[in-house]
Amino acid sequence: MWVHLNHGDAAFLSLLSKLASLCEFLLLEAQPWKCYRSAARRLRKLGRSDFDHFKTLEIRGDMAAHAREHLEKQCSMELVQSFGNTAWDRSLLLFKRR
Repeated sequence: MWVHLNHGDAAFLSLLSKLASLCEFLLLEAQPWKCYRSAARRLRKLGRSDFDHFKTLEIRGDMAAHAREHLEKQCSMELVQSFGNTAWDRSLLLFKRR
């Protein structure tokens, strides 16, 4: 989430690609979009401006689905197991290199 908020869509996808290239297995804990909105709201309450890329992000909504699509289509990984959601409502997904 922090890479995405601070550096935009391209950096988010680049990070996923880099991580996928370094490992055989990747365990991803994707934060829901509501966490992004909460982080932006906290900044505004502190009197600071929004994250530089927040309003220009095109990747929004179901972040786990976006990450899964990128890892499967662009990084030659496949979903091995979905462990459901954590207590903080974050999807926990295990991917393996094909």
